[in-house]
Amino acid sequence: CVRLPLPRTNCVSHAALALPAFLKKNGYRIPTNGKDCPFQAGYRTDLHFFEFFQKYPEVARQFNNHMSAYHQGRPSWMDFYDVRGLINGVNSDDVLLVDVGGNVGHDLTEFKRKWPDAPGRLILQDLPEVIGHAKDTGLPSAIEPMPHDFFTEQPVKGT
Repeated sequence: CVRLPLPRTNCVSHAALALPAFLKKNGYRIPTNGKDCPFQAGYRTDLHFFEFFQKYPEVARQFNNHMSAYHQGRPSWMDFYDVRGLINGVNSDDVLLVDVGGNVGHDLTEFKRKWPDAPGRLILQDLPEVIGHAKDTGLPSAIEPMPHDFFTEQPVKGT
């Protein structure tokens, strides 16, 4: 097993290195089973991606950090999407955005930074452990953290 020195890449590197052999073995078909993917091959586990992170919280924190760093310097959806059209007619009590599986809130934080006067509520949803990490890393008060498993029914409705 190859170990890369940077902790922020260790959380994904084994899966990436296992990808070519996995694809060849499976006839280059897209995986349809969340427990039979390059991730399991690379990390030599039978756990689902999310189960693995629950069992190894330090790797989960590395992944959260990786996702935040990966986003930096790349174009964002709000650089080309009609945000003015999105916020037009939104009231301050309305839910404007729900970031499902939003990790530690980097997208919503960027949105608030670029559109500080946008009306409406910003809700960050992710697993309880990730929401805890988001709070620990200084989630802006304008973002509402909401623990949620996206494999279950969406609790925010009608907005």
